[in-house]
Amino acid sequence: MDGTVDLGLLCGSWLRSPTEDTATGQVYRPVGYAFPRPERGRAGYRFDADGTVKRAGIGATDVSTVATGTWQAESPHRIRIIVDGRAQLLEIAELTPDRLVVRRAPAADGA
Repeated sequence: MDGTVDLGLLCGSWLRSPTEDTATGQVYRPVGYAFPRPERGRAGYRFDADGTVKRAGIGATDVSTVATGTWQAESPHRIRIIVDGRAQLLEIAELTPDRLVVRRAPAADGA
């Protein structure tokens, strides 16, 4: 990906599409995408232009959990998210109107 992340494309709601994941990236699609039916719920993010982020996860009983925090572009391809006082760095590998790919973190030694 060349240049900087187009924040206009990033803002909105993105849901995980695990069937499209690769060894190096997790794939997200915009809400409204024609996903196959998931076995469980879908995790995802909502990025708002004001710097607010909502991170949706799948709870123990398959009920979605949502946590609110903040986000900001840290570098041309990196987004820093802070939710519940914990920082998470997302490295954007690809961003188009219908596809967001986040690089997977390398596995820790011994993991």
